[in-house]
Amino acid sequence: MYYNKFMLVATNVLLGSDGMVKPQKDHNRCTSERILYAAIDLIADKGYKSVTTKEIAAVSQVSEMTVFRHFGNKRAILEKAIEKYSSISIEHVFSNLLQWELQHDLLLISRTYMSGMIRNDKVFLILIKEGTSLYELDHEITKHPVQLQKSLSHYFRQMEQKGKVISGDSDVQASAFMRMNLGTYATHLIHRRHETTVIDEQQMEQLLLVNTQIFARGLTP
Repeated sequence: MYYNKFMLVATNVLLGSDGMVKPQKDHNRCTSERILYAAIDLIADKGYKSVTTKEIAAVSQVSEMTVFRHFGNKRAILEKAIEKYSSISIEHVFSNLLQWELQHDLLLISRTYMSGMIRNDKVFLILIKEGTSLYELDHEITKHPVQLQKSLSHYFRQMEQKGKVISGDSDVQASAFMRMNLGTYATHLIHRRHETTVIDEQQMEQLLLVNTQIFARGLTP
């Protein structure tokens, strides 16, 4: 059960190219996002209970009253951050970029997944640390991972119909593929969290290439 929730959470976070959604020009939007960014940084580092709205206000360079005016309380800030940023921009791969060549497609999906996850280590850590206290957000947290698994399962069924994938349970195949990628990401996160040797981009690309080659070989008739 814990592993399943871990996987769903891990698949669920994807922000902008620098780890945050770019602030809009509108002043109110910029203020709200600065508050959210500050909260993400602080909560990831210190934990939800240890962070105060006063600290969030100081880091985001606004008054504590401004924080209350925009969000009401600390809990609402965390919930908004998860709600706002809990999307995964991978559906465009299934809609527009598939070539119906198994290894190529799986590598593309893995690259898209991994690049998003690596950019969002802090959000990921928050969701893992605070996940048990966010039960009311379970639907929001799991919505996109569930959709990703459905898309993968549908892809494997289509590939089976084309004679390019062996006959099997497409849901299990999709789940196995997601877990393979999660394991690769978790290894990266553990190294980074403990400040040991970090997997660089070239090493990550090689890992994804080998992973998808092995996975594709196992599913090829």
